[in-house]
Amino acid sequence: MDYPLREEDGTRPKAEMPAMPAMTDIRRLDSVELPVQVDRYPVARYSLVEARPLTGRRHQIRRHLSRRGYPIIGDAKHGKSVHNRFLPSRWGAALTAGRDLFGL
Repeated sequence: MDYPLREEDGTRPKAEMPAMPAMTDIRRLDSVELPVQVDRYPVARYSLVEARPLTGRRHQIRRHLSRRGYPIIGDAKHGKSVHNRFLPSRWGAALTAGRDLFGL
């Protein structure tokens, strides 16, 4: 993804900051479709992706994925809250075990 991002330094409104080049290589590794309505769609779809930033902007991966419509599960600012609540309520123990297994 090649989409310029404005810096977020907290001192000025983001709209006043210059847009800087930002590139992230995004590759889908796997995906799953669950027969559960979480939001307005009849099924919930999730993907495991590999994201490699080619430039170094603050929150670049989070912001690029969000821009493409791929919010990160568990990301309070750039994610999607309905999915952030759904997964732990349904698979909380399994998610915690996976985090422990992978050292996350």
